[in-house]
Amino acid sequence: MKLKYDETLSNFAFNSNLRHYTLAVTGAAALSSTLAVTGAAALSSTLGVVGITTLADDLLMPENTAALTHTGTTGLAITSNSGYVDVEDIRFTGAAIGVSGTPTVVTVASGGAAVTGTLSASGASTLVALTAGATTVTSTLSVAGRDIHSSTSQLNLSRFRHKSTP
Repeated sequence: MKLKYDETLSNFAFNSNLRHYTLAVTGAAALSSTLAVTGAAALSSTLGVVGITTLADDLLMPENTAALTHTGTTGLAITSNSGYVDVEDIRFTGAAIGVSGTPTVVTVASGGAAVTGTLSASGASTLVALTAGATTVTSTLSVAGRDIHSSTSQLNLSRFRHKSTP
């Protein structure tokens, strides 16, 4: 089969009975309609796409240290129209952050964050009420050291039991 130039259409055309052959293009080529490829396609350089790109399957990136880079001037949105977004072992579902087995560990809102379960901290930790009032612990507050301090002149402890140490 041969590729022949059609002078009436100003383009190249294959004979109509061509089935499985390779088209090699050297230099720039323009396509003004849809390119349908039923097999694999290999590009030896960058693929530039203008407009929305739809992928019907997974995007695999075999590079050792691959990067997904945003170069716009505002932000980057990674969203799911019907469920959650997993990044490594962390699951994001709306304003909830969690893991696969417990999808809501932290809930983030404009006024702060709520923690479901245990909040652990190593090192010095400070709880501060952003408005006038108190920082409230509604369950058990465990202090591994011996000191609880107040930066004001008053420290209120209800149902406080003091245990002497020798």
